[in-house]
Amino acid sequence: MLVDDLLSAMLGLEGRAIRIAADDPPPPPGGGAGAAGGGGAAGGATAAAAPFVASSGQPPRSLRAIRFVVDVEGVDHSLAHLAQRVLPLATHYVRVRGFAATRLARHEHGRVAHALAAGVRALLKEYVASSSFSCF
Repeated sequence: MLVDDLLSAMLGLEGRAIRIAADDPPPPPGGGAGAAGGGGAAGGATAAAAPFVASSGQPPRSLRAIRFVVDVEGVDHSLAHLAQRVLPLATHYVRVRGFAATRLARHEHGRVAHALAAGVRALLKEYVASSSFSCF
């Protein structure tokens, strides 16, 4: 069960024992509309992070707020510790995928960022293919 969840997390998915936790601070009092109105990059990160909903039911406002955690109930502590050491790789995958998605969707970031995102996306496809192959 934990190995399946770990492989799913490496593809950016939650499992039964591994969950997405949002380290996002609550919005400032008085509403967050004033802070959200300004930015091109922040708006893109929010759009890319929208599919990732933490166990609390709220999507994080930033890809930096996403991290995977092991639910230690029903899982051996030594296995949970080993899984926790691998989970930063899953977190980094989600962040890199979000970066590539925001830079490919918009040309306003420039040609170099667009080309970098296209190259990263090609590498991510290979990563997903190799990770998916190891699941079977």
